[in-house]
Amino acid sequence: MYRLEISKTKCYKYRPKIDKFIYLLQKDEIDVSTFDPLKRASRLMELVQFRKKSEGRTRLLCTAFMMLLVKGFVTRRAGETHIRDKRISGNKEERDSATEVVLDVFERQMKVCSCSKLAVINV
Repeated sequence: MYRLEISKTKCYKYRPKIDKFIYLLQKDEIDVSTFDPLKRASRLMELVQFRKKSEGRTRLLCTAFMMLLVKGFVTRRAGETHIRDKRISGNKEERDSATEVVLDVFERQMKVCSCSKLAVINV
């Protein structure tokens, strides 16, 4: 199981054996697959902002979780459209970073896999 703690009340968990991606908000476990596209884009921007101030393994995990979130968009265009939505907070640099992840997943076909206790990004 991989875990990324954003704050004391927000956390992401991923269980690769059963392919379960969970967002923990306080004590509530929310299955990420139930997120609508706007909420997915909002959480992606939150991870982009968190990754800016992270380093090392945390930064790598953050990127892996971002890619898992992006997989839930139906198409590349849908992902880009929701990231650019005015209701999603973030500056141009953060939106561009999130868009790059969308391109990595859909066009460059990068994916996340787990290898021995470390999340790895496969090309």
